[in-house]
Amino acid sequence: DDVHPVHGLKRDLIRLLGNMCFQNTSNQDKVRELEGIPLILDHCNIDDHNPYISQWAIFTIRNLCEGNHDNQAVIAGLEDKGLADNVALNDFGIEVTEDDGKFMVKSADK
Repeated sequence: DDVHPVHGLKRDLIRLLGNMCFQNTSNQDKVRELEGIPLILDHCNIDDHNPYISQWAIFTIRNLCEGNHDNQAVIAGLEDKGLADNVALNDFGIEVTEDDGKFMVKSADK
């Protein structure tokens, strides 16, 4: 395995944000003001170059929302815009579809 110096950097930055926002309203508000909440939510997925990034993103969202109704309102106000295009799944020949709020995984047509 090639180990690159930036592997894990995004995970570490999200972990840092999560720790800095723990019971700190000023930092929680700053992340929201800089529109960081959607960015952190975008990292709730598996990334081979950033192990455990999804767990740290969830931890960070928890710390951003604890006792902060404005941050909770940002998340509550998000709209479902459908499935994102997942190139990694497509590369493995897997397709995810949504039908009436339920997700289905199937083999992609080639």
